[in-house]
Amino acid sequence: MNIVRGGQRAFPEAVMRYLREIEWRRDTFASRWWPGATDAGSGNVVVAPRRAFGSPMIAGTGIRTEDVFLRFSAGEPLSELADDYGSTRDQAEAAIRPEAQFLEPLAA
Repeated sequence: MNIVRGGQRAFPEAVMRYLREIEWRRDTFASRWWPGATDAGSGNVVVAPRRAFGSPMIAGTGIRTEDVFLRFSAGEPLSELADDYGSTRDQAEAAIRPEAQFLEPLAA
């Protein structure tokens, strides 16, 4: 932990982990976020402000993670979702994970 002037604290490792998930444009503005990815551009889920109104999507598709999650939570099998959306099972599972993590604190 680093303590800087003004009493604020910075946690470089935690901050850097999230900054590595962000894809940066040449003008230093963030262009896309790859939640949970080890490096920008390497994940199965992407958030792009100019696509799907900034909703998380399966990378390389226009499929919103929320749509996959809603069908999964209604009881549809993961393999069927992957077939319907033309994705791999890993992509379908990756689409469900962030939605479930978002709802987890609400259930507690």
